[in-house]
Amino acid sequence: MYSQNSIRKNFLFLILFILISLPSFLMVQLSLSSLATGALVSYLVILSLLGLFSLIRIRFYPKKIIYFFLISIFVIFHGIIISFFSKNFDFYRFFGTYVLFFLMFHLVLIIRNLFETNYFNNIIADKAFILIFKVFLFLGISSFVFNIVPFVKYSQLNRGVFPFFEPSHYVLSISPFLLYFLTSQVRNREKYFYYFIFSSFLLFVNNLTLLITCIIVLSLSLKKRSHYLLGIIFIIPILVLIVMLNLEYYSSRLIQNDSENLSTLVWIQGWENSILMLKQTWGLGVGFQQFGIGGLKGAATDAIAIIRANDDNSTLNQLDGGTLGAKIIGEFGIFGVLAIIWLLKNCIISFIRLKSRKLANLEPIEIFYLCILVSFFVELFVRSMSYISNSMFFLILALTITDKNKLKNNVKKSQH
Repeated sequence: MYSQNSIRKNFLFLILFILISLPSFLMVQLSLSSLATGALVSYLVILSLLGLFSLIRIRFYPKKIIYFFLISIFVIFHGIIISFFSKNFDFYRFFGTYVLFFLMFHLVLIIRNLFETNYFNNIIADKAFILIFKVFLFLGISSFVFNIVPFVKYSQLNRGVFPFFEPSHYVLSISPFLLYFLTSQVRNREKYFYYFIFSSFLLFVNNLTLLITCIIVLSLSLKKRSHYLLGIIFIIPILVLIVMLNLEYYSSRLIQNDSENLSTLVWIQGWENSILMLKQTWGLGVGFQQFGIGGLKGAATDAIAIIRANDDNSTLNQLDGGTLGAKIIGEFGIFGVLAIIWLLKNCIISFIRLKSRKLANLEPIEIFYLCILVSFFVELFVRSMSYISNSMFFLILALTITDKNKLKNNVKKSQH
């Protein structure tokens, strides 16, 4: 017989699995251009499951509602003002994405309520987070090493990783759970074994996002002197060896004079276009979800168009900016710069807290929120999926959970 905790753990695992995998799966199977449609379906499926078990209970948090309301007013008025100066303003993208954000925010409040009312307690959350990591690690091994993909569409992709469109999406999705696993109470031998398996993917899939994530995770994992010694003797040389075996690939992505390197050009394109948008709109930005729609394009965009002249997708990553930081700055101008600074501050503070030796004083759910914020650094500056993604969902969840004392009190009550 399953205990109540086991059933709830599996239910939380199912919610997280749907949230992470379904948008990417539908994007690949239906040949969609973004994760938006899949995200909408995943939100509706999760809401249906929660409704089936009568778990849709939205508690109103005045501060959070006010913040969301104020941000919504700003985004809408900012977009209306920009639309008067832009001939290509896409109202469908603007309001369509806002509706998805509205639905995402309310789902976040429901999930938050399930944590704070102790339906998903810390023991359940800890086991579910670790199980998610191990399951997606197995899926990664299957795709990278054994090429076990049960759906034809994935075998047709150049570098698809079931259920994700590409390795970068896989890494961005799994990184918060990888960080959590390595900061959890799991034995160190098991942690380093799984980290070795994860970092070994660099041998099979050349991916700069994966490399940077491995470095961030390694820098967080090495805390004690014995850990540093282990890293120097064993882990770091292996990571260096893996990179050296693919040195030409990584150097081509770091050296910007390779005009035919699409990954580098896409990254440059995002930041170049965001700076152009910032300058040519007098710091206002081009408006929510308007990145790449207008005529503000730089040399990198032209280079990509030339390289992919015979390709249906000659405007590669032009709408998403390549990184979330570039997209936010390009769309919201000086306000976007301030938002990036604020997010970066939270990323750094979370990194410092995870790096400290005081995690024993934190609940597992709190540690997971710190892992979300640290991993979001990669979304901001290296590679991103989009606004509507599981990374953004987790970010909003982490930022809305600020009543830590209340959370701990609920846990204490449940233990008596």
